[in-house]
Amino acid sequence: MPSLQAKLLNQGTRFTLQQFLGENANVNTLRKIVPPSPGLILPSDVTIERTTAPAGEWLSPKKEGPAADKTILYLHGGGYVFCTPKTHRALTTRLAKQTGAKVFSVDYRLAPEHPYPAALEDALAAWDYLMGKGIDPKSVYVGGDSAGGGLTLALIIALKERGSAVPGGAFLYSPWADLSHGSESVVENEPTERMLTPAGARKAADMYRGSVDATDPKISPVFADFAGFPPLLVFVSTTEMLRDDGRRVASRAKEAGVPVELVSKEGLVHAWPLLAPLYPEANTTIGHTARWIVLTSEASRGTATAA
Repeated sequence: MPSLQAKLLNQGTRFTLQQFLGENANVNTLRKIVPPSPGLILPSDVTIERTTAPAGEWLSPKKEGPAADKTILYLHGGGYVFCTPKTHRALTTRLAKQTGAKVFSVDYRLAPEHPYPAALEDALAAWDYLMGKGIDPKSVYVGGDSAGGGLTLALIIALKERGSAVPGGAFLYSPWADLSHGSESVVENEPTERMLTPAGARKAADMYRGSVDATDPKISPVFADFAGFPPLLVFVSTTEMLRDDGRRVASRAKEAGVPVELVSKEGLVHAWPLLAPLYPEANTTIGHTARWIVLTSEASRGTATAA
């Protein structure tokens, strides 16, 4: 069952943010009402350094942790039309703190000013930036929430297409992976969704994809060939509208022989890790992610040694 804090915050998002994410959603309004994560709730032992080429920011823990030899590439959510690395610092700083890894959070271009493939191009540029630093691709873990989860998968698809090495693993929080809105939960869970609306999602999808077909795998990764993907960690809420996007990704990846861990949480708000530290389940999920990165990298080293 959700915690008391989760229940209260679920109601809060339903009566505040959800009203701005409907059919009449205004991008400029959304960008104003979602502020940067307040400094008061950020851990003091993580430093933040902005970059311009590529645009983004480094979140660096002051203390070593279990995954100190790893790098996390993070792609924020926001329907491809709003949010920035600054709005996601409550999450990204805690990823850095709990893993001990440096996190690079990408400030990719947003629609409708910059429709597809701008966000994917920026994600690829961030990947190339890390590779240019001599970082081993297998030591990089890519993750994202909502649209950032879909963009994470699209990045891996693009890397495969150009014959590049893929990351060591990818983690997805409530991924938006079908912009054609084909998941049954879009309709089934509309009464229990606490943040998104089907009409708002359709509007954002149209802004992002432009004239590109919604079933293109780099727009909607549920339609991708998952052969050759790295291990995946997928989180979904049983009551969120995008529940089945994550489930379908996990199912298709498993069918392709990809190691997948699918975690279903009861009654939580969409992309709940964003609500750290106020939402106990957010803190637990970030910790789960940190442990998974460590265990996945250890398993990968074991496989390499055995080979």
